[in-house]
Amino acid sequence: MINEQRREVSITLRRLDLFMRVIGMQTAQENGLYFGQLPALEYIEQNEGCTQRALADRLGISPPCVATSVKRMQRAGLIEKVGDEQDLRVTRLYTTELGRAHAARCRTEFDRLDAQMLSGFSEEELSTVQALLLRMIENIGDRQTPTRELIRQLRKTVNTEKEA
Repeated sequence: MINEQRREVSITLRRLDLFMRVIGMQTAQENGLYFGQLPALEYIEQNEGCTQRALADRLGISPPCVATSVKRMQRAGLIEKVGDEQDLRVTRLYTTELGRAHAARCRTEFDRLDAQMLSGFSEEELSTVQALLLRMIENIGDRQTPTRELIRQLRKTVNTEKEA
């Protein structure tokens, strides 16, 4: 019985993930972005003049992956790359007006989706769900080092938001 219950929980989590990914891709596309670009744009907007390396570290992805994404966002007119005047080896990233507009519209839609998904939950229930999900991630997190780093970043983000 418990194995069946675990399987059902796992299936439900995968279903939720699939729903969120499909809706997220549609929402991003409707707002002029590719899925995954919103976190990058928001980080750049909050840290104008950051480097690609800082962006890669924040997102927990490889520098070559960030380079590809940055090129795509630059071609779309969402960000600008500007050489650092003090260190010519460094390139700084800045959001454009278009990038800020797309990110704001997309963020509004994602916030609306989150509110819809979590409607009716009390603060206590949300805390419980968060703790349980983090525990699930931790339970499988030792399979790969990058996952552990993502958990660390997630905890840091959650703790920072609680303090604010």
